[in-house]
Amino acid sequence: MIGDELRIKQILNNLLSNAIKYTDEGDINLSLTAKQSEKENMQVLCIKVRDTGQGLTTHQVENLFADEFVRFNLKTNREIQGSGLGLSITSKLVDMMDGDISVESVKGEGSTFTVNLPQKLGGSGVLGEEEVARLEDLETIQTAFMNITRVEHEPMPYGKVW
Repeated sequence: MIGDELRIKQILNNLLSNAIKYTDEGDINLSLTAKQSEKENMQVLCIKVRDTGQGLTTHQVENLFADEFVRFNLKTNREIQGSGLGLSITSKLVDMMDGDISVESVKGEGSTFTVNLPQKLGGSGVLGEEEVARLEDLETIQTAFMNITRVEHEPMPYGKVW
């Protein structure tokens, strides 16, 4: 898939940091899947963040993305740092990428945030082959011209892990 790596990282960061902040015990689950899009040459990246944290009431869910500044349960959560802008920013980013965001939550049991982002297909070839070939050429050139030291590296296999 070809998409906006920086914005997708920002969306993931906002969703995961909220899950961590509001989950005192239990677990947090991140799921990334892809499904076929109705549009040609597109797929939908599906991001789900599920936590067993505080959860939200129906009223809170309805107002979660409505305001610029949203913080609930201020007495209970006064020690939790943050501006309350993360989900508003996330919602705007998702909207700008022609995606959608939703939340299912039960007070006291946790929440599941789901983001669907349409992404262009990158083709059937392995992404990053050109970069690996360039790095391998760099190693050969540097080895040939630098008798004092030899530059060796092992390129990542066509991807990144953050």
